[in-house]
Amino acid sequence: MRGVVIVAAAAAVAAQEPTARPVIQGTVFDSVAGRPLADASVQLARRNAAGAVRRVDTDATGRYRFFNVPPGDYLVGFDHEALTALGLDTPVRALSVSDVDTLLRVDLAIPSSSVVRALRCGPGSPADRGLLLGTIRDVVTQRMVPGTTLQMEWGALALDSGNARMVTERASATVESDGTYVLCGLPLDAPLTLDVTSPGHYAVVGPVVELPTTGIGRLDLRLVRADTERGAAVIRGVVQHTSGKAVAGGRVLVPALAREVSVRDGAFVFGDLPAGTWVVEARVVGTAPRARLVTVEAGAPAEVALQVAETAQVLDAVTVVGAMDRDSRVLQDVLTRRRHYGGTFFLPGSDAMKFAFVTSDLLKEARALRWISPTRIVRVPNGCVALFVDDAYQPAGMEVLDLVAPLKDVLAVEAYPTIALAPIQYRHPFGCVDPRRPGHRDPPQAVVVVWTRRRF
Repeated sequence: MRGVVIVAAAAAVAAQEPTARPVIQGTVFDSVAGRPLADASVQLARRNAAGAVRRVDTDATGRYRFFNVPPGDYLVGFDHEALTALGLDTPVRALSVSDVDTLLRVDLAIPSSSVVRALRCGPGSPADRGLLLGTIRDVVTQRMVPGTTLQMEWGALALDSGNARMVTERASATVESDGTYVLCGLPLDAPLTLDVTSPGHYAVVGPVVELPTTGIGRLDLRLVRADTERGAAVIRGVVQHTSGKAVAGGRVLVPALAREVSVRDGAFVFGDLPAGTWVVEARVVGTAPRARLVTVEAGAPAEVALQVAETAQVLDAVTVVGAMDRDSRVLQDVLTRRRHYGGTFFLPGSDAMKFAFVTSDLLKEARALRWISPTRIVRVPNGCVALFVDDAYQPAGMEVLDLVAPLKDVLAVEAYPTIALAPIQYRHPFGCVDPRRPGHRDPPQAVVVVWTRRRF
């Protein structure tokens, strides 16, 4: 059983005589974090013999000490939540104490990052790839919800016949029956977009994960039921430029709840939230949106600091000569939405447009969408995607995308990974036809908006 060093019938011995000898002492070190491990419970017990287990906690520098240790054979180990988080068994060391010993030193440690990655991801795991692990559970029951999925996405550079293009890479994790997961093969130098879905719960989606330089990250998520809109939790904080200067104004959103508050002189307060894990996003005019992952509890306000870039967000150029025509106005609106809404956007001149054969090919690179075939594109893992062409809702859905919007006519495409991240005019109430249940429509979970060029 992980996290348990030694099982003994007797209770732990708490009191020790500070001047008695022999003495066993040492340091417990966290090799993953690169620092001494404070508050670890170090345990000392007789080897192959019944008796009391003695326990002491490490101090702020990771040091521990046992006084007045009688001669004999012993086992020394330690317990700490960091071991449980990494899914490791407790390291145990054996030693012998003789009647002539006065001081014995026994240092203990959590294994290094490379060892942990090899243990959790296999001995052949690349040294330049990282590991993310943690738990995903319902915030009320603290249990895993069957059907929960976790996927991570990131941008990568692909070279095809000498041509470079940006592609989206993905990695998925299996959530175990106890809610734990392990996600291997993640890049160490790229921002990661988290996508967690669970039946009957709000999705957790956003570019909110970045692995530490050690290559191992811990992320625990507490999911909130989708029928819970209000609660007693509070998120408050500041929105600053990277220079540290508070922004004059802006908005902070919880996209999953479709709620927002204003930022005044850099400060904001988000109240009446259900306890759990939320993606919180700051939007300031002229800068790229910035998102953070926040887990908040009822009655304990969470403090959050969000930083936005000092310089304005760079948008694709749109050249207008004379009066703006319809296509120019459409592009201007799309660029504005790209600045304010989270999604994947395909614009004229982009590599995706250049290399696609049909319009549906573009969605292979859209965040949180799963391309199965040109006529079947779903929200991960198998959710309905609502389709709009030139602002008109298409009841037949993604099956008719290439027919109603051939690539040669496409001006721009907007793909929103969840309904909550889409502009309000595209949060259509109908959804997709379910062929297995005649007359039934599945509610939309994602939105694709396609704009075609003016033909007259």
